[in-house]
Amino acid sequence: LLRETMLMLIVLALLVGVALGALAGGLPWAQPQLFSSDRVLWGPMASVAIPAALSSLLSCLSCPVEGALLARQDLNFMAGSMVGIFGCLFAIFRRLRSNAAAGPETLPAIWWGLVLFFALRLAVMAPRLRRSPTS
Repeated sequence: LLRETMLMLIVLALLVGVALGALAGGLPWAQPQLFSSDRVLWGPMASVAIPAALSSLLSCLSCPVEGALLARQDLNFMAGSMVGIFGCLFAIFRRLRSNAAAGPETLPAIWWGLVLFFALRLAVMAPRLRRSPTS
């Protein structure tokens, strides 16, 4: 029963993530005037459409996984993995910052960093669900 419930939650999260990703990526790309009347901003908004859609999808998928780990009270693992992920992202952004001055290419880099954050969270925490709660 627990496995079926988790599978159902992941499928629902996938459906919600696809819908939110379509909105988060599609609206700035197809209808940028909804967010700004300044035509100069429309190009940068379109450039972050794909990472916005992916980050929405990955965020939704990580929610049931993290909820299950919280229900199992696997707090030490969650805290340790988040510290590791934040450390990796800090190093990556620090490297990006030292290589280039802030410019128009910075915004997509930040959004791709967000995609990387959600992907790392999911990649680290999803396999933990397959282990027994005591390991």
